[in-house]
Amino acid sequence: MTNNNSSIEQIKTLFKAYEAIQTKHIHIMRTEALPDLDTMTRDRETAFLELKQALDQFMATLSTQGKSDMIQELENFEKNIQSVARLDEILTNEVQTYKERLKKHLNQLKQGKTAMSGYRPQNPNANRPHVFSMIR
Repeated sequence: MTNNNSSIEQIKTLFKAYEAIQTKHIHIMRTEALPDLDTMTRDRETAFLELKQALDQFMATLSTQGKSDMIQELENFEKNIQSVARLDEILTNEVQTYKERLKKHLNQLKQGKTAMSGYRPQNPNANRPHVFSMIR
């Protein structure tokens, strides 16, 4: 039973850590101009794998021991998973919004580049000398 209690506490800690990472990433997506999506993805993947591993181990020990008194903990884990899924949906929407803003900004830059190219001469080498004079 103490082994289950320690794994339950570990899982609760991992859920809190994962939710904290998600909340932090949502804040970053809402406040930073150029968030580091690769680092954020790696952070969440690492936290998710740790949580999944802990849950898998817990479920394996639960199935071998057949403890029916763990139903309340399983219901709590289900609520935690739903909370994580809600935060993940919010984060997905924030990333999608960021991608749309970035795409719009890149299109504006492309239009500006096209406009600036209109001020360049058609043949930029036409007014330049073809031979350099070394005599002063």
